[in-house]
Amino acid sequence: MSFILQLFHAPQVRTVAKAVAFIDAGPPPSAQNRARFEAFRDDILRTYPDEAGGNPGDGIGAVWPEGWAHALTEEAVLVIAVATDRVNANFMRHVGHAAARAGLHVLDPQGGRLYRADATCIDLDGKEAPVGAPQPPEPVRPLPKNITAQALGQYLSAAFLARRPGLGLVASQWNNSFTDMDRTVGAVGQRITFYVSTRTEEALIGVTIELFCPAVTGVWQRLLGECMAAYLDRHVRRGRPAADLSLRTDDFVDPPGDLATELGARKYAHVHTFAEADAFVTRFDRWFAEQGAAALERLSSPAALAAIALTEHQRKWLYLRNELHIDEIFSRMVLAGAFDAARKGEWVAALRDHQKRTGPGFGKDPIEPDRKTVFEDMVTLLDSDAFAAEAARLRVAAGG
Repeated sequence: MSFILQLFHAPQVRTVAKAVAFIDAGPPPSAQNRARFEAFRDDILRTYPDEAGGNPGDGIGAVWPEGWAHALTEEAVLVIAVATDRVNANFMRHVGHAAARAGLHVLDPQGGRLYRADATCIDLDGKEAPVGAPQPPEPVRPLPKNITAQALGQYLSAAFLARRPGLGLVASQWNNSFTDMDRTVGAVGQRITFYVSTRTEEALIGVTIELFCPAVTGVWQRLLGECMAAYLDRHVRRGRPAADLSLRTDDFVDPPGDLATELGARKYAHVHTFAEADAFVTRFDRWFAEQGAAALERLSSPAALAAIALTEHQRKWLYLRNELHIDEIFSRMVLAGAFDAARKGEWVAALRDHQKRTGPGFGKDPIEPDRKTVFEDMVTLLDSDAFAAEAARLRVAAGG
């Protein structure tokens, strides 16, 4: 994702609104425009070089991801893309002064600010301030080519925990791809995980949220009994049980909003520098501040899990994702039977295809006699007196 800047020469333009109107009007091109843009380019590249080598797409981790070779124009407006993680107050001071020396205004449409050719910045509310003196640019720290998923995961979790002290989250490492941050809220264990996959020139990072509720898990474990014993024993030996409910940031509100969608299901960020890794943590932290913290505080009981697991948004996702561990399938069935009995059949139908998955590294399926049979046994048990008693206890515990 890039940050867009719009440069133009228009001494009569003094406000953000007039800058937008000038750009929208489509003024005619001229050779003088190109000369000014070249002056700006030569000036700013002395501070922030064109690491893309003039070829769009080659600037991995660069300030100018699309390069400058094809950017210059005689049109009235120069639109230039900047790597989002490189944009900060000091960068904009460098841009503002370089543009002023070339007789150009700079419109930042994302922030609603106009950096005028008189080295003054004005915002949407009309508040003016001089463009401050720039400092030397911050050094870029590319990810080491040999960085491990474990090391980067630890870096991400440490960065997030430093921003959110006092949450009760405890970081732990599980294999080389996951860094878990765990806590307990009420009757529910909560886990936030940064998933990391390292490649030669980049890393992929994402985030998942998992919820664990022994009161729910215990229901299907008691009802199914010995047929799940070997499977559950393997989980204990692996040291990381499957969740009762797995969520992404875009599962909490429907519609989820732009930031939650960006960080949501299967949305992995491509990271080449520590600055980009920091930017990912910043985006997640902003989602956490705006929505996640309050939502997770509410997820403290079986009823609260049911409230988020039994939405239409979730039902649609169950048909699309087809990836759940059998533990979560059974826990979702328990929640549906206890808290949404009228639609129990719909939830069973949405979960039925998921029972085929055995999970990575499991080898021979330890569920006896097989998943399909045990799944259908659980469907039958949802209509039993034994389940009715278990469901009643869950509702009483939830105050319902």
